Amino acid sequence: MEQQTENDLIQLYQTGNQVQQKIASNKLWVVNFKWIENYVKSWMKGKNGITLDELLNEACIGFMQAIATFDINHKNKPRLITHAAIWIRGSMIRNIREYMNSGYTVPRCLTETRDMIREHRSDRMSLSKNSLSIISQKYELTEERVKELELFFFIQKNTELDNNDNILSPTKKCIKQEEDESKVKAFIVNFVKSQPERLSNILKCRWLIDKKYSYKKLAIDSNLSYEQVRQCEIKAYKKLICALEIESLI
Repeated sequence: MEQQTENDLIQLYQTGNQVQQKIASNKLWVVNFKWIENYVKSWMKGKNGITLDELLNEACIGFMQAIATFDINHKNKPRLITHAAIWIRGSMIRNIREYMNSGYTVPRCLTETRDMIREHRSDRMSLSKNSLSIISQKYELTEERVKELELFFFIQKNTELDNNDNILSPTKKCIKQEEDESKVKAFIVNFVKSQPERLSNILKCRWLIDKKYSYKKLAIDSNLSYEQVRQCEIKAYKKLICALEIESLI
């Protein structure tokens, strides 16, 4: 795609209405999909417990954010995919961190799918078999996947599912998630404590507190450069992922 055409589509996405945004984003996604897929596959190497489909969902989120923030008037005239690579990588890293910290990944789906599930549930305790069939056919999902989405997004912890439903009850699933989360958090705390003092302090301020410190503040406190602090966290994160995989926690 020529750069001017690309810029026109980006501008349409940033300034257009919902329909125009959908058209522009679809065209940009289709044109760049092959590159994005290859980038995701190369990034997946050596990482267990994640699938290509999950990371492509995250890549799509990052790509949309890149379109929304891209500056078509930048003096260096960069291409969208150069800017998008940063957002895509950040989105995938954030997804793995959420997975690491919670013990499970909340499924993603189209907003239209969630809305349709909500509409069909109405005042019912759960989706009827007819509704399951309609939604699964419309969005090309299995009925089990539709029920999983319903469970995550619309059913409260105290809701009882029919005995015929072939899925874990929300109560049991919640307990399992809490157990996994507790194990992973305890492992992370021990991992941070086992690191050298300066690195341990950096990781505590980045991973173990609610309001994490910025790289800039940590650089000043640790007498390091911004990039040194960032690299320290990246290397420690890779070691942590390997250790979690060895312990079968991810």
